[in-house]
Amino acid sequence: MAKAKGPIRVEAVVPFLIVTALIAAYFILFFDRQLKAGIEWAGTQANGAEVNVGRLRTSFLGGWIRIGEIEVTNPLEPAKNRVKIGEVRLGLLWDALLRAKFVVDDAAIENIELGTPRKSPGLVLPPPAEDGKPSRLAQLKQEVSRAVLGEAGQLLEGLDPSTKLKDLGKLKSAERVTQLKSELQKKEGEWGAALAALPGEKDFSALQAKVNALQGGGNPAEIASKIAQANELLKEVDSKATALKVQGENLTRDVNAFSGAIGQLDELARQDRLELEKMLSIPSLDAKDLARQLFGASILDKIGQAQGYATMARKYMPVRASGAKGAPVAIEEKPARAKGKTFEFGRPNSYPLFWLKRATISSKGAYSAFAGDISGKLTDVTSSPSQIGRPAVLSLEGEFPKLDIRGVTATVEIDHTREVAVERLKATVRSFPVLERSISESPDLKFAIAKAQGSSGIEAMVTGDRFRLALDGAFSRAEYRVAAKSRTLESLLQGVVRDVPSVTLNAVAEGTWSDFGLSVQSNLAGALQAGLQRQLQAKLMEARRKIDEKVQASISQGRAELMQRYNDQRNRFTSQLEDRRKKVDAMRGQAMAKLNSVKSQGASVQQKAVDQIKRKLPFGR
Repeated sequence: MAKAKGPIRVEAVVPFLIVTALIAAYFILFFDRQLKAGIEWAGTQANGAEVNVGRLRTSFLGGWIRIGEIEVTNPLEPAKNRVKIGEVRLGLLWDALLRAKFVVDDAAIENIELGTPRKSPGLVLPPPAEDGKPSRLAQLKQEVSRAVLGEAGQLLEGLDPSTKLKDLGKLKSAERVTQLKSELQKKEGEWGAALAALPGEKDFSALQAKVNALQGGGNPAEIASKIAQANELLKEVDSKATALKVQGENLTRDVNAFSGAIGQLDELARQDRLELEKMLSIPSLDAKDLARQLFGASILDKIGQAQGYATMARKYMPVRASGAKGAPVAIEEKPARAKGKTFEFGRPNSYPLFWLKRATISSKGAYSAFAGDISGKLTDVTSSPSQIGRPAVLSLEGEFPKLDIRGVTATVEIDHTREVAVERLKATVRSFPVLERSISESPDLKFAIAKAQGSSGIEAMVTGDRFRLALDGAFSRAEYRVAAKSRTLESLLQGVVRDVPSVTLNAVAEGTWSDFGLSVQSNLAGALQAGLQRQLQAKLMEARRKIDEKVQASISQGRAELMQRYNDQRNRFTSQLEDRRKKVDAMRGQAMAKLNSVKSQGASVQQKAVDQIKRKLPFGR
């Protein structure tokens, strides 16, 4: 007889207890370690350099996470941290955890330090590989990488760059001359065909025969017929004249337009000269170009950081997909699978996968030489912005007294609640120390701001794939370091910078990530331009004249042959058109004369007939 089962079913309870024990063991033994490793990996990918977490503790029952000693490596100085955070405390909502969602109702970020030294240099990730041609950012970095001031020093020492110009290579102007010769040959055939289609000798001979055959008649009926023939002949002449005028003007316009193509050779020669100047390191003394060369690299680094942060924000905080509310939102930009994407289908009043409602930021500078008195908050960071309908906002203010950094304010808004993503940044630093800010670093010249007191402000906005970044900066009480191979250049620069104790910098970058412009202005560039121009203007003009002579010599013979051939053809077609116009005008004059003669003869015959009738009448005698 089978034994009756009791209220506790052992075969069900035992597996449940085993599974529960395994889950508990996993969270006790492995979860914290794996979460710490995951945060370090994700942070490193986002920062582009190593991120370390000193400690991490979680409590599933308590619903909290504690993360301490977060070190974020500075990619430009791997031996230092960009920022170090003492502790981050996260309080999770229990009801969200039960739904496998992570909702942070309140968080605290404490003890922020800047520029702390690391125990060992952090790993810096290699830059992403370029797809095909270099990006616009890489192109501009290449453009501003020239050591313009060092090149100026070589000119000051008497170097003639044009002496290095043995092989001109493929000049645009020379290639265009060859191309225009081929085009002119083709055009000659087209112009000849167009001229042949115009009224010519055959048409004029036929008209002349008709004019010659148009004679007066003996009676009114014949005269009326001749008048009708004369009018038809006049219409035919006018038709030929109109065709000659309209089609001749088109031909003349096309012939003359070719001279414009020849005229463009001057601009191509100018472009060739500029390219050769770059190849021979002829410096530009334009203040805007100088400013780009002096400060462009550091500005482009900031643009690259802004692009990276915007890309990261859109990857982990995706915008609403096109379509109605509740449409699926892709939350992974580059999914692990080759053709897969992860979608999140929100439900009204439900939690997103991750949501940091509010985090309080606080730091006191007393405990460390690198810490600051910082306060701020971070709100509404989520994996599904369209679901909560509010942008993520970070606001900070404070200072780092022991680092002499004063008046720090920053506001960041990430609005991904609509189909077009918008990111905004506004930040200012009222005062900060400047130590060794390199301006030009090359074998020929070491030029830097050795010491100064700086201030800066930046405003940036990214809308869709367009952005605008404006940066204003100033360096007061500037002290410079100048060392050049050229003693003339070194002395000149030292004289210039003595009169520039304060440096101003204004830069604007605007466009799309793949095609944007950069404008930089600085009073230091203007002062350098004025100082260098006094010394270099004559040498620059002479070097450019010699280069231009070489360019012109390479195209002069071909251009002269092209112009001679073109002028011959233009004169031939012009003279033939003018000759045909004169002939058709003469033909029209003859036709009008014949018409008037026939009309006059008809009037005379008519008058004679009237007189005869009058004489036959009784009262006419």
